[in-house]
Amino acid sequence: MVPPPLALLLPLLATALAEPLRFVDCGSKDGSIQEVNVSPCPTQPCQLVKGTSYSINVTFSSKIESQGSKAKVYGEMLHVDIPFPIPEPDGCKSGIQCPIQKGHSYSYLNKLPVKSEYPSVSEQEPSLLLRATFVLGQSHNPPLRSDFLSSGSREQVRRVRAT
Repeated sequence: MVPPPLALLLPLLATALAEPLRFVDCGSKDGSIQEVNVSPCPTQPCQLVKGTSYSINVTFSSKIESQGSKAKVYGEMLHVDIPFPIPEPDGCKSGIQCPIQKGHSYSYLNKLPVKSEYPSVSEQEPSLLLRATFVLGQSHNPPLRSDFLSSGSREQVRRVRAT
């Protein structure tokens, strides 16, 4: 059994050792996404395995003051958005020290469980595009959004959208 203090550090260590993913910022106005890490992800693109939980770390800088942030993760398969439930969408409870200050960088840390019952990616559409969305405060600007690949290759992604 892993001692409790060490058990808390293991996910952070795994995230720190992850290779940054290639990503596309989809028109963020209230901040900029600096880095996206998924662990374990030894090669790019990441091959997500059903029944496995992954650590996700999104580092961003804020261009506004905000009392908090909320995160949503979607997978896009066959041009359909599929919500990926995350254990804690509140950024203030996921590594971000709130309130969020303009000009500062923050790291959002969470688990991304890929459930066994999720549909498989088909041969016709070999890529799964993951989209992470962060809403800072009550802003009316587009939220921080990034798209990153979890399977397939960049050439296989035909479109990146900011909805």
